[in-house]
Amino acid sequence: MKKYYLQKAFIFSLLFLADIIGLYFLLMISWLIRNLSLDLGIIHTPYIFLFVHLNQYYFSLIGLTLLVFSIQSLYFSRTGFYNEYKKIIQSSLALIIFWGFFVFVFKMGAIYSRFISFTFFGLLILIFPFYRKLVKTCLYHLKIWSKDVIVIGDYFPRTLKNLLSDKVLGYRPRYYQVKDANGILELLDKEPHRPISKDLILVFNKIEIEKLELAIKKIEFDFETIRIFSGFSKILNYIFFVETNLPSNIFIIKRNLLKPYNRILKRLFDLFSSVFLLLILFPLFFLISIILFIANKGKVFFIQERIGFKAKAFKLIKFKTMCEHSDEILKTYLKNRPEKRKEWKRFRKFSEYDPRVTKIGRILRKLSLDELPQLINIIMGDMSMVGPRPYLLEEIVDMDCDENILYYAKPGLTGLWQVLGRNEIDVENRFFIDEYYIRSWDFWMDLFVLMRTPFSMPRGL
Repeated sequence: MKKYYLQKAFIFSLLFLADIIGLYFLLMISWLIRNLSLDLGIIHTPYIFLFVHLNQYYFSLIGLTLLVFSIQSLYFSRTGFYNEYKKIIQSSLALIIFWGFFVFVFKMGAIYSRFISFTFFGLLILIFPFYRKLVKTCLYHLKIWSKDVIVIGDYFPRTLKNLLSDKVLGYRPRYYQVKDANGILELLDKEPHRPISKDLILVFNKIEIEKLELAIKKIEFDFETIRIFSGFSKILNYIFFVETNLPSNIFIIKRNLLKPYNRILKRLFDLFSSVFLLLILFPLFFLISIILFIANKGKVFFIQERIGFKAKAFKLIKFKTMCEHSDEILKTYLKNRPEKRKEWKRFRKFSEYDPRVTKIGRILRKLSLDELPQLINIIMGDMSMVGPRPYLLEEIVDMDCDENILYYAKPGLTGLWQVLGRNEIDVENRFFIDEYYIRSWDFWMDLFVLMRTPFSMPRGL
């Protein structure tokens, strides 16, 4: 037990020290940006802020930031990159309000540069989450920020494996497959483990809740944390919050994107970001259009009917990347290759070669540039920056599931399933991820998906 707490203290010290270094580095960058802006005439101020003043006055800001990070449990708890990113942004926004109030009330504008302060907060939001991810990844490979986790279940979905591969979480999983709750106890009797030294994750698609509860009661003191991946009960995917008023609980069903004020906030963000991106990317948009105009003999765009908000059909716009008569080519290809028929039925796309796609189209698809014209769909209000996949009608029918929830969100240019696994996630799991997104939506989730999208774009097919 003593070794366990010493290890915890060591990890805390390393993360705390790394944050001090990172935050001080952000302050220096903010100070340099201010001086450069003064030299270029971008800002004008009579106050000279020397480097010695930075060290003298701004360590209090670093201390305050570390305090807020500690309150947000950013040193002891293990969480994925998305949740850590969310906590850092929430901390930054709270610091902006408190620091601005502090400087204003005590009239300390001459001591604390507003430019340095707000540049620091901006860098804290934009850069610091990635710095922290880099630190934890390095510590993970050094086997400092790493922890053994035993994963027991009757199936191990791709989404779970993607989650556990996150270096920010720091898990080193070992998977054991069993059939039922009795198998958990039999396995753990053979598995050597010390109290409070490992974590346990239980993953069951089909299991009786009562038997699982009995098994957990017998082993709960042998692990620091026991997590349950909610595949064994679909209802858990719907639970948003638990209001506790002992001895009873009230479960609230998640339907976040069904709320009008959330849709209004999302629409405003979509409109602003899509117009901004279209203006920035217009030269690339124009260049691709010219290349396709020449290569496809005047045909630049591919327009296809998809199912959108409230089950209304809309015209989805993409750059044309397929040959003429692509439907006939697909039928012939699937007829001659039985193994490809299985892949097509499961994923509705091919992981490698697609005979319908042109040479230029393969490049555009590889970089996901064929989807740029969908920014027009977003401006028109048919789509969103982030959302479910824009499904074809026959795709929804083939999934054989309750598609009603999909009709309460606009399809997205990108989405949660793209950044979690993209081509590795089959159609059925894609639907469940889309359903989770609609029910669990918040503004931070959209920011996370948009931030991860550039890293998943090169995997597009």
